[in-house]
Order: sequence, then structure tokens, then C-alpha cells
Amino acid sequence: MTLDLLDHYPPYAHHFHTITHTLQPHLPFDLEQTLRNTTHQPELLQRIDLLQPLLFTINTALAQTWHTHGLTPHAYTGHSQGEITAAHLAGALTLQQAAHIITTRSHLFHTHLTGHGAIATIEATPQQLTPHLTHHPNLHIAGTNSPTTTNIAGPTHQLHTLINTLRQQGTRAHLIPATVPSHSPALEPLKHHILNDLNHLTPQPTHTPSTPPPPPTPPPAPTSPPPLVQQRPPTRRLPPHHHPTPQRRTHHLPRTLPPPRPHPPHRKHRPPPQHPHPHPHHPPPQHQRTPPTPHQPHPRLDPRPPHHLHPHPPPTPTTPSPPTPSNTTPTGSPRQPSRSGRRFRRVRPTHPCGGRWTAAT
Repeated sequence: MTLDLLDHYPPYAHHFHTITHTLQPHLPFDLEQTLRNTTHQPELLQRIDLLQPLLFTINTALAQTWHTHGLTPHAYTGHSQGEITAAHLAGALTLQQAAHIITTRSHLFHTHLTGHGAIATIEATPQQLTPHLTHHPNLHIAGTNSPTTTNIAGPTHQLHTLINTLRQQGTRAHLIPATVPSHSPALEPLKHHILNDLNHLTPQPTHTPSTPPPPPTPPPAPTSPPPLVQQRPPTRRLPPHHHPTPQRRTHHLPRTLPPPRPHPPHRKHRPPPQHPHPHPHHPPPQHQRTPPTPHQPHPRLDPRPPHHLHPHPPPTPTTPSPPTPSNTTPTGSPRQPSRSGRRFRRVRPTHPCGGRWTAAT
């Protein structure tokens, strides 16, 4: 990945070359050329005095590339040699100071600790590993990488014994290559060398926290619900698509409701009114009525009986007979039939076209 970025991404190549130019006076080899040689000589990465300066250069160049794109973290943190990179990015160390620390540290580890031990990573908590460490007094907990991962540092042969025992019990464990027994009592002989070489360095105030701030403390949970919540009745959850009939809440009433009354008797079913069959000569109902012509009176305003709407033929005119006592009508007597001998009356309209005349029996 680093070689691809160096060859195809100029911003990363710029930061990488700036850092290697600062580290190069402290190294007996060319850092970039050694990195390119690892493609066909991977055993070069087994040397801790080469590996740690190279990792510092890659991590710092990647972070500077992120800054170029406007990505600035709120805090920096690191573990072991990563602490040097985090201190430089946070502003506590200049690039020259960080380069001096990483090269001095890696040279001391390569000179005094290589071949005297290593570090193993085990998927277990420190509490689970403590009983196993009683049988290996030279093994020590070197760090806790996660809640379930622990690093153990010490002599290589004792680490292999512990790894084999844990694997037989089903615990994942393996030896980390290119490591020394750091973060353990094996570093005590190097204490005076480190102080003499780094005593002249003075850190600066950081512009970015080197460690993230602790999370805010959540408020304590209430021991009892508020009074209003205690007085509220429990909520009854209904299944989906269930729509019960609204009922009046009765559990808060101080009195007992009377029992429900029996259902009232059903009334006699009345059939719907049946409309009489329309007259065969009636036109079908229309949405809009055509107004009558001026020569044809409106059927509702014409007082004459609509003979043209009745199936019977019109009456034949007859010659009136002379008045006689038998056919005269006194004043105040009931109305006599028409000339045809039939009387007509107006009935309730049952057709959309309005009322009609019918013969009275």
C-alpha cells in the first residue's frame, strides 16, 4: 500500500519524503530504498531497528495526508511506539524530536533485547491469565489491547509453552513476530541509557489532546418514578389492526355502575316502499329537463287533464240535452263528473317527471 501511494499519490509522497529526510541522519541505511527491497526480501522486516522507524514514517505520513484533506481528529492516542507518533501529531514533540526518540529506542531494543524474548497475544482477560502466569514467573502482562485480548512478554521458550497449553484449552494465542520483551522488567537495564539519550528533549504544549477526554458521566437513574407516573394507569397495548369499540373508562369511578339493561325488542320490519311501475308512455328520467315550447303548456300548470298521457281514447263530444229537473244541479251540491262521465283528481307524484292525473273510481 505504501509503495502504491508513493508512486501514484503526490500528497502522500510529499509527506513521506519530508519525514524520511528528517530520520535519515539517525539511520545507517536508506529508509525508502530499504522499503522497496522488502518486496523481494521480506526478512528485512524482522529487524526491529528498521521496522519501528518505518512504521513511524508510514503512520505520520498517513495522518498528514488526512490533514491535507481537512480531516483533523479531536484527539490522538497510541500504544507503545504509536505513542511517539501521537505525541508528534498532537504538537507535544517536533518532527526532529520524534525522529530522535524513535531511532534511539529502536536501536537500543535491537542491541540489548533482540534474541532475549518476545510478546504473545492471547484472547483472554488478565484475570483469566493470572492463574497460568503463576507457573511461569518470568512472563508478565505487557498490555491490554481490548477487553478480551492481552499481551504477555517474556522469554520465548516460556511463551511457546503457555501458547500450547492455552491452545489445547481452546484459547486463541500466537507469537507476534519481530518483537522483543518490551513493557516488562526486561527493560530495567536500559533505563539509564534512555534517560541519558533523551534527557535534553523538552516537550511543548499540545494543540490537540493526546488522549480522548473521558465520556460524560450519565445522570443517576431515579430510584422511584415521579408521582404523576405512579398515578397513571397502566397502558394496555392492543394487537395491530384491532379497533375496539370505544368504552368509557370505569376503573377510576368511585361507585358501581348499574347492570346493563336488556336489549329492547326489535320493531316489526317494514319493507321498503315499492315504486309503481312507470307508465309505458312516460319518457325515461333525464338528468336535465327540456323546457316546454311556447305553444305547449307545462304539464304541471295545465289544469286540463292530460288525456294524451292516459291510455284511454279521448271522449266523443255529445250534444247537450235541454235542462231538465233531473240533470240540473242545485247550488252547493257536489261537483258533477265531466262530460265523459268520469272525474279526475290529482295524486301524489310518484314519477320523476312530476305529478299525474288519474281517474277517480
